[in-house]
Parts: sequence; C-alpha cells; structure tokens
Amino acid sequence: MDDKMRVSLLGSFMMEYNGEKLLYHDYRSKQITKLLAYLILNRNKQIFNSTTAEIMFDDDDSNDPINALKALIYRVRNVLKNNFGNEKFILSSKGSYYWNPDIDVVVDVEEFAEMLKKAKYTDEENQHIYYEKASALYKGRMLPMLAGDDWVDNESQYLESQALSVMLSLIKYYYDNKIDDKFEEIYGKFLKIDPYNENVYYYAISHYMDEGQEDLARKYYAQIEKLFAKDLGIKPSERLTKLLNAKSEAQGFDYIKGFLLEDEEETAFECSNDEFTRICQLEARRLKRSDEEVYVIDITMTPHNKNLDKNLADRILESTMSLLRNAVLASLRAGDCVSATGKDHYLILIEVKEMFIPRIMERIIKQLYELDKYHRADITYVYEDIRKMAK
Repeated sequence: MDDKMRVSLLGSFMMEYNGEKLLYHDYRSKQITKLLAYLILNRNKQIFNSTTAEIMFDDDDSNDPINALKALIYRVRNVLKNNFGNEKFILSSKGSYYWNPDIDVVVDVEEFAEMLKKAKYTDEENQHIYYEKASALYKGRMLPMLAGDDWVDNESQYLESQALSVMLSLIKYYYDNKIDDKFEEIYGKFLKIDPYNENVYYYAISHYMDEGQEDLARKYYAQIEKLFAKDLGIKPSERLTKLLNAKSEAQGFDYIKGFLLEDEEETAFECSNDEFTRICQLEARRLKRSDEEVYVIDITMTPHNKNLDKNLADRILESTMSLLRNAVLASLRAGDCVSATGKDHYLILIEVKEMFIPRIMERIIKQLYELDKYHRADITYVYEDIRKMAK
C-alpha cells in the first residue's frame, strides 16, 4: 500500500487508512486502544511479550498475562480487519508482537515532537512557524479515555507541558507583533488548559490597555479576581494590579492611613525582592529585643523531567511558577511575607516554631500538586533562622 496510515492520539483516538476511519466510539474498548497506541508508538523497537503484557495488565488480576495478551491481540486484529481489510497490521516473531513495518504510520504525537525539534534548530525569528504547527496539532491530552493509566499519564503530562510552553511563546510573539486575532485565539486555548496562569493574564490585560480599552481591561481583571477568589482563595498578584493602577498618588499621612484601612488581605504579604530584603533587615533588628522564632524559607523548583533542553525547561518553570505562587499564598497567613526571586525560587519570611516548618511545606507542596496535577516540577526547600543570617 502506498497510502500512509494516520493516527491521532491527542484529544481522542482515531486511525485513518485508505479512506476509512476507525474511532474510539466504534469499538469502545480501553484495552484495545491502549494496545494499538503502544504498538504503534513502539513500532521501531523490539519489545518482548512479557514486557507488553506487564504494561497492558499492570492493574489486572490475571494469572496468565501472556495468554491474556494473546486474546487481546486477537481482538485488536479483528477490529482492524473489520475496518481496514485483510492486511496484516500486527505481526509476531521470536516472542514479540509488533506493528508491520511495511505499513507506514504518521502519528500526531510524533509530528508534534518533530515541530519542536525544528523550532529548536531554526532562527529565533522563525520559531513561531513551527510553534504554530505544533499548537495546531495539540487537540488535548493524549488518549483521555485512558486517564489514570501510569504509562499514558506520564506521556500526557510531558506533552501538555510542552504544549503550554509552545502556546506561551506564541502568546508573547503575537503580543509583541500585534497580531490580534491569533493572540486572542491562542490565549483562549491556553486558558482552557491552565486557567490560573498569570503570565497569560498579564499579556491579555496589557493587550487591552495598549488598545486604550481600560474599561474592558478592568472588567477582565474583575473576572480574574473572582476566579482566583473562588477557586484558590487568593487575589491576583501585584504585577497585574499595577497594570491597572499606573497613576501615582501623593503618599502623605492621609494616603497611608487610607491604604492601611483598605488592607483587608487575608493571604501572605507579597513583595519585590528589594522589599523582602529590607523587611528581613527590619525584622532582624526587631528580634534583638524579642525571643520570637522567625525563619526565611527558600523554595527551589526544578522540572520533573530532567532531560529537557534549557529553553523548554525555562518555559515549564515560568508556567509552573504562577501555580507555586498560588499554592504559597493559599497556604500561609496574612502576616507572612513572600517574594518570587528569579524563575525558580520563592522566599518566605515567617514567624513560626521550627518544628512546624515541614508541616507548612507539606501543605504548600500538596496545594501545588492539586493545581499542577501533572507534577511538571519538583520542590525542595531549605530554611534558616533570621538571627543566624544576620550574624
């Protein structure tokens, strides 16, 4: 056969060959889908039946996984035969079932990876061309009907992280180059996947402000504020509010008094690195006359996948950093002080007994992984008594 088979795994499952299509709802079997996807994605490898059986029946109580695999292969062959004819799609030899190498296959997941590879090795000014193709290929999570399966979830998590990074790059490109129609389309697609990413909201509000649509920007900010309050119990960051409050006011006594009266924040106080450093200095001075325990906690975030290239790792950190911020603010008290420092660090100034710090960090990490269900980044932390830091 000259025609190639096209296989789509992103967003659903579909096989297309010689003008015929096979969709998941045509047979509605998770095991058949899993085996087909596994054989096709590993068609250039020799994988023994014992390994394939272990993956196919990892949660199964089958006492004879090899025979269970043989029965599943029979079912898969029948499904393919009923849809695409008598061609031999799955062969067997020397203890292995494998995809027929004479049947060429084009898989959307592999095309997606190829677009990212091309973007990596092209000029920066032309990267958006391949990012656009990659974004168009990403229709959603890989094999959503198999969610919960470790093998599928690991692949799906990695692909979603890559897709979000690609879309964030496109959002910046469209914003910088004022390509409004594509800008609105891509940031809408991004927020359907990650509705709490403040970097995307920053570009959206900036877009409205640049267009002179301040009223629309404020309405949009109000929607964001409502979303964050409802789902996360926090307010958007100061970075967003500054976009809407560019005009300065005279900072006399009345202004300060009014500012303090309006401070109804119930989350930790978020500030810049310079402000955080100054507050630490003042706190160290105050503690000379007090026996309170105050610590600085330094949280470090690293990509869960250690094999990423630097650009992709940086984009994943940028995307996940906003989720870490939300987790930190949702887990601390109004009297605590926090500051993001760089792309992968968060600092916390907190009055607490040392024995409670691990418990606080457990709460923050748990909150982060509830927001980042695919665990795109790992968290480590160290802490130090501020008195010792001041010596």
